[in-house]
Amino acid sequence: MLLSMSPKELNRVDVIRDISERRLRQKDAAELLKLSRRHIQRLVNQYRGQGPAGLVSLRRGKRLCCNTLSPLSFDMTRRLGSYLASQVE
Repeated sequence: MLLSMSPKELNRVDVIRDISERRLRQKDAAELLKLSRRHIQRLVNQYRGQGPAGLVSLRRGKRLCCNTLSPLSFDMTRRLGSYLASQVE
């Protein structure tokens, strides 16, 4: 399987690898990546279990469920906006 990683994820792999090889403490990594120590621990566990593939975002390429409007709800939202705008004038 081919993995594509963002620059942010590549940086995380380097930092998490340093933690695994005991060259960096989790506390310092948390400050470096601007994450909580608990989240760093989750990333370390993912890295140890799955390797670098464990740090790839699983949401990549998926649509956001909250941004999908059916044509009917989109039309109703547009009409409501038009109605509210007419009430302000």
